[in-house]
Amino acid sequence: MPFPSKPSAFIHEAMATTFEFRVRHAEPVYARQAAQAAFAEIDRLETLLSRFHEGSDIWRINHAATGEHVVISEECHACLLQALQLHEFTGGAFDITIGAAADLVKSAGKNRVVPEPDALQDILDQRAASTIALSPGNFVVEVTQPGASLDLGAIGKGFALDAAAALLREWEIENALLSAGGSSILAMGAESDAPGTGGWPVNLLGETRSAPLVLHDYALGASGTGEQGNHIIDPRRRSQAYAHIRAWALAPAAAAADALSTAWMTMNRDEIAGVVAGLAPGHAAMVENPDGSLHLCNRTGVWARLEPGAHPVRA
Repeated sequence: MPFPSKPSAFIHEAMATTFEFRVRHAEPVYARQAAQAAFAEIDRLETLLSRFHEGSDIWRINHAATGEHVVISEECHACLLQALQLHEFTGGAFDITIGAAADLVKSAGKNRVVPEPDALQDILDQRAASTIALSPGNFVVEVTQPGASLDLGAIGKGFALDAAAALLREWEIENALLSAGGSSILAMGAESDAPGTGGWPVNLLGETRSAPLVLHDYALGASGTGEQGNHIIDPRRRSQAYAHIRAWALAPAAAAADALSTAWMTMNRDEIAGVVAGLAPGHAAMVENPDGSLHLCNRTGVWARLEPGAHPVRA
């Protein structure tokens, strides 16, 4: 089947960001229909996962009383399970229970002020006292101690991209590049059938320099301070001290890439290497240091510097 020279591009606003799909298919009308179906799925997931959507699964958990059992959707259950697993893998660096604290630092950042340390600590103390119990066997969350402030912002967009990709495959779409706000990217297949391409070219945009990357059936998550300032909290050290000015995570799925790139920002290189070495094959990390140098950590846990003008990293 012949393919058009350029993929069709589609844009959709959801989850407080812009989703952009580039879909390669012989029939552009069919590609548009598939993309619209995927966007509808993202909208549906937002009604389940957003803590700002009154009545969503996460909203109901955050507003539940002590001892209350909250029945949630299969999708929310799956996302929470992934989040809790990544919390464990990263030693607590990735944490979805600090939504209220994140609100405080983001509000302070918009007003160009530093959040009051005592106010931030009070919120984190309350968060530490709150407890939920998630059963792997059923779709019920028990709130054992109130005060939960679950926020899936650092994994929800990637989770939505994974769901969109699964739906596109049901539509027999094999080649597409899906992105959410540019910070979460999922590549399916390749941009073209031309020899030597083998994927979708993506540019890693650092604060001081960039690097080429080619993705094939792979996901990329990005985190940094350039757009939202110091909005990421290290729940382990209760600080906003960052080891890097920008971080990227490569993973087979977008949800993991989304979450891990957030965690990398507050983890030093030895900590990141330990996590990468312990994860399933296919995970990697990249960071940008304050001096502008880029470094890659692969499955072996060894770091290598990416020199300017080097060949694209392929994943």
